[in-house]
Amino acid sequence: MRKLSTALMLTAALLFAPQTAQAWNGAGHMTVARIAYASLDNNTRTRVNALLRQHADFARLRRLAGVPQSHPDFGLRVFMQAATWPDLIRSDSRFNKDGEPAAPLLPGYPDMGKHTNWHFIDHPFSPDGTATAPAPTPNAITELPRLIAEIGNPAVPRNFQAYDLVWLLHLAGDVHQPLHATARFTARTGPPEGDRGGNLFRITVPGSSTNNLHSFWDALLGTNTSAPVVKTQGTQIMNAFPAESPFNTDPESWAEESFAARETVYSLDPDATRPQPVRVTQAYRNAARRLARERAALGGRRIAAILNERLP
Repeated sequence: MRKLSTALMLTAALLFAPQTAQAWNGAGHMTVARIAYASLDNNTRTRVNALLRQHADFARLRRLAGVPQSHPDFGLRVFMQAATWPDLIRSDSRFNKDGEPAAPLLPGYPDMGKHTNWHFIDHPFSPDGTATAPAPTPNAITELPRLIAEIGNPAVPRNFQAYDLVWLLHLAGDVHQPLHATARFTARTGPPEGDRGGNLFRITVPGSSTNNLHSFWDALLGTNTSAPVVKTQGTQIMNAFPAESPFNTDPESWAEESFAARETVYSLDPDATRPQPVRVTQAYRNAARRLARERAALGGRRIAAILNERLP
């Protein structure tokens, strides 16, 4: 997804490639979407349900929902699956990788790109004075305002709006995961990409095979993608974290919040001086899980606020 400058970094990238920049895993994205769906106005929910039926890959979303259209949670389940779609197409041969020739345009799609660089906005920082490099473009913050503006815009075809909606669900979730807004540059992981959002920060987690910080944060909302489990978790998170007022609907500030969380995220090794892998303590795990749940609550409700405004 991202080019590395040295053989050492390339080797590390190959080791960690399966987890690269996916933000919340499937369960995490579904949880954020569950919170968003529960926070929609009734009329907006009806419009969202109808809009998703216009998505070019709706048949796939319907199949993944796993229940008939008569099921009371059918709309919720499609909505939750829609939030995972931009990760599903990473392994879909119909779509082209960034930098590859464009794949044949299929009906209903504005383009056939996988857009893997849309999933993050890695604001750089360095605790040891190592030179940094700016976040590459395009990224989540270059794309989210456009996606939001096109939803509900009568000049934009409905199937394209459905495509935008799915990407909004996913990218809004992405930027609320702190390691999708951060890249740490140190003597160990310098330019051009730093630690690639924690992908090159090696850790050990008791009782887990997780071996890098990014993957650890991706899984903090759990790994169980069962719809009833996700629904229950979403309710618990909403009950634990009250809604903000007024809602912050500015994607750039969402990313700035996630970037500001770097002190918590990198507290395992704040000065970049400890040998890796660094062992994850229970205290760190508890603090990280609380922050992840808070970010999920904010992300879900903010998505709903945007949709309530754009699809009244």
